[in-house]
Amino acid sequence: MKMLRLIATLTATAALALTGVASGGTAFAAPTPRSVTNITDITNPPCGNRTDFVRVYAYSRGDTCYANAGYTTPNITAVYRVCSGNNDISIGFNAESFEISRNNCQDFGGGKYLTRLQIW
Repeated sequence: MKMLRLIATLTATAALALTGVASGGTAFAAPTPRSVTNITDITNPPCGNRTDFVRVYAYSRGDTCYANAGYTTPNITAVYRVCSGNNDISIGFNAESFEISRNNCQDFGGGKYLTRLQIW
């Protein structure tokens, strides 16, 4: 079951990456073999006052934090800000993709649907 989920996730990621490039968006690289082996290593620790975690701010459900290298499909609606913590990350909103270097935040104005997160 996990293998089928992994294959479906990678197939969807590759299709979305190609869609983003075709529509003029930034290319979102499909997970590398290294990150695929870490697909389940990403965790959702409590945010608290921590600034070293990836933090997703969403009007729909408040703050959600992520830790550890890997790839996940968070599926969070109404995202208005993402902070990388002490990580380099790639994020995707449907066909749009962004890279955020460590210790930086990116504002999106709300209404974005976060579909992909990769922590390097």
